Parts: sequence; C-alpha cells; structure tokens
Amino acid sequence: AFLVCRQQAPAPTLLAIEEPERGLHPFLLGELVGILRRLTTGEFGGQPVQVIAATHSAELLDHLRPDEVRFMSRSSSDGSVKIEPAPSDSTGWLQAIEEYRNSLGSMWLSGGLGGVPGR
Repeated sequence: AFLVCRQQAPAPTLLAIEEPERGLHPFLLGELVGILRRLTTGEFGGQPVQVIAATHSAELLDHLRPDEVRFMSRSSSDGSVKIEPAPSDSTGWLQAIEEYRNSLGSMWLSGGLGGVPGR
C-alpha cells in the first residue's frame, strides 16, 4: 500500500500512518523504513512525501535514525502534549546510546526519552 501512494493522482504530499509495523514480520521492518525514506526523498519519482508515523514499537525505532524520531508525552497535571526530538546533540548522547547497545528502541523503553506512559 505504501508503494501505491506514489501512483495516486494527485500525488499525496503527506502520508500519516498509525502503527506501520502492524501485520509485518519483524524482519521486514527495515525494508518498510527504507521504502518510507525513499518516499520522503522522491526517489520513486514525483514530489517527496512527508511521512508521519505513530508507533509503540521499540523494534521499529531500532531501524530509525535519532533525527527521524520525535517523542510525545502528555502532562499528568494539565493534559498538555510535549513533543521532543531525540537529544542526539546533547552531551553524553554517544555514551548513553552505546550503553543501550545502539538501540534507540531500548533507550526509549527505559523512559528517558519520553513517550512511555507513567514516566
């Protein structure tokens, strides 16, 4: 379905996906991310497509670069939503990500990046 969107007329400029990993074998997650990246660059032909994907999959995060990810958290006090990039430009980032064996998904599940309920 993601490949077909480039054939639509008029071509979409935005593709929003809820849990793109659903129904896919974990082995295919890297292939999926590759397809979505090519859509964003216009590599398939036509205009680039902005891709927004919402996921709860640590495995999918492991196929993404930190600059491609935003973490969302809801404040328990006022219900506001906070959106944060991965702090990959902060001091200590390289040491922290190495401690998690370069797994952005594991780092996210630890609660330190936001987006984990109750933390």
